[in-house]
Amino acid sequence: ITAEELNLGQEATIKSQAAMIGRLKGKLEAADPEAHPRHKEMDALIQRWRDKTGHKRSKASKDRFDLIRARLNDGYEVEEIELAIDGLAAFPYVRDAQRCSTGEPSQRFDQLKHALNGGQALERFANLGHRARKEAQG
Repeated sequence: ITAEELNLGQEATIKSQAAMIGRLKGKLEAADPEAHPRHKEMDALIQRWRDKTGHKRSKASKDRFDLIRARLNDGYEVEEIELAIDGLAAFPYVRDAQRCSTGEPSQRFDQLKHALNGGQALERFANLGHRARKEAQG
């Protein structure tokens, strides 16, 4: 074995170990939201949803963190997620297959999953949030 072959073998081992560490880090962050580097931002988004929709007793559960993490991983910014939450809060009811600002309790669909279930949903609710902000300004 030459020194060059030994160095190549060590580089391959280091790359393999780095890849394994990356996978383990991802698993840890998925299992424990507090281990995620953007935990505080994600927690603030859940708190915003609670405050805007009146779900004060709802928990910052793993499934809610997973929704937010997925949209952040898709490349959406915190501000876009905030806008989607605002849209969900402004139009929490569904009547005749349309989002409305008023309705019966049985028509209320304001769980976070509705706004963050995918990129398409986020964009739709962000548009509603933009509309709500415009209406609020006059």
